[in-house]
Amino acid sequence: MSQNRYNFLQEFMIGVVLLFCSIFIVKSLGFTMIDDGWRHWAMASNPDEIVSWGRVFHNSLFTDYDPWFMWHQLLGMCGELFGDNNIYWIVNSLSYFLLSLWYYIALTKLSNINKALIIFMAIFLPLLSTRYLNLRPEALSGFFVLYTLLFSSSIAIFVLSVIYAPFYYVYWFFMGYVGYVKLITKEYKAMLLIGVALILGTAFHLYYDADGFIHILKLVLSNDELRGTFSVGESYPTLFPLAIVNKFGSSTVLIVLILVSLLIYALFKPQNQFLKYTILFLPLMLIQKRFYYILEPILLAWIVTFAYKLYFDVLDGNINQVILKIKTFLDERTLFGNIGVKAYHGIFIFFIAIIFLSSYIANKQTSEYVAKEFKYLDFIESEEFQGKKIFLPNMSYDMQLMLYKNPSGSYFPSCALGWVDFDEEFRKKNLNLLMAKDISTEDFFHIIKMTDSDFIIITPNAQNKNINLDNANLEENDYIFYKIINGYVIFKKINS
Repeated sequence: MSQNRYNFLQEFMIGVVLLFCSIFIVKSLGFTMIDDGWRHWAMASNPDEIVSWGRVFHNSLFTDYDPWFMWHQLLGMCGELFGDNNIYWIVNSLSYFLLSLWYYIALTKLSNINKALIIFMAIFLPLLSTRYLNLRPEALSGFFVLYTLLFSSSIAIFVLSVIYAPFYYVYWFFMGYVGYVKLITKEYKAMLLIGVALILGTAFHLYYDADGFIHILKLVLSNDELRGTFSVGESYPTLFPLAIVNKFGSSTVLIVLILVSLLIYALFKPQNQFLKYTILFLPLMLIQKRFYYILEPILLAWIVTFAYKLYFDVLDGNINQVILKIKTFLDERTLFGNIGVKAYHGIFIFFIAIIFLSSYIANKQTSEYVAKEFKYLDFIESEEFQGKKIFLPNMSYDMQLMLYKNPSGSYFPSCALGWVDFDEEFRKKNLNLLMAKDISTEDFFHIIKMTDSDFIIITPNAQNKNINLDNANLEENDYIFYKIINGYVIFKKINS
């Protein structure tokens, strides 16, 4: 057998092992979607009932345009092939595999780590980035960034860019940033081809629905204004106060962060490829948590390579005197010195295994909790809630689970936090409610009447503790206490 054929078979078998482990781990975890993934699953499984986000999330700025239409088509196709109930684990297994494969290729190509350790790390490192297992289309943005950093072929990068562009409505942002990175790393041909793919992607979106695309583009570009001064979860900066973004604006802060990263890049001239990309993508990692979550694998890959080198530097005594003294102490004054270098390897592997096991257990516990809540919400499927308007005074995964279980209903608040199509005063009251600020009973019912909700459901994990409801206030505003089911307190509109 030729060496090339042997290498191909070896790599193919490693890929099979990674795929098998991905499926096993994802299946064993269960539900890993803790928020928006449920509504994407709901849309893919029930497009005729949901119809549009504007119908489901009434009084929001969503229209008939679906910004994730291609993603939902992909999920729907998966449902047709494997069954709607299997969408989540099929897609998440594929996502886990793609992330696992990226770690394997990246560490093999850009490091000198032992092959067996690379396979081990590739299998378990994705457990630290379960954001990729949430059925959210932003995972595609993550894969686009990760794989464009690996490809040496400009044509391959172009093809990947063309495939990616139709699937995510802010494709232009990630493609533009990757193009900027290619410029800094002097990969000019790749940068130009990404630019061509961006133009083609824009033409596709405008052809599909120009009005809808321009509408969502305006919302994205006016995000600071729409958000006001409030924190919107994953849009929160990673390491600095939101007040800085509120004062100077997202664009200004991002530009400053880019300049700082360029200064660091120029001063230190990093040789490690993962460190190089970590520095260049640092502005995105810092500006919003949502970006950090999908770019985290780059940082983790650098930490792994750094730790691996540091580990052998410690063993070989190739670092400063402080570390050397620590090693001497271990060798000469403790039992560790008597058990040899292999023992150090074992301890190192054991330490890594503990990290991965802890991550797996944490994800498993979250999955079990979501599965329990999923079961508790069986009541929302009953006939009396079908086609009704349901108000929840907090924005959490409960709403996403409800939408999946009862896609015929419509819900408030919308997933676009505070982007309600009412006056500024109403929007402020709504945000005060959702962000657990003080809100009067009068304002609370004012919001409910504006949404014309049939039911008010106070969830067990309701975050706003400032709402006081009594029978007098309820009846005065045409609502009555209805019942409590599994910790969900339900109020019903009179004559609804």
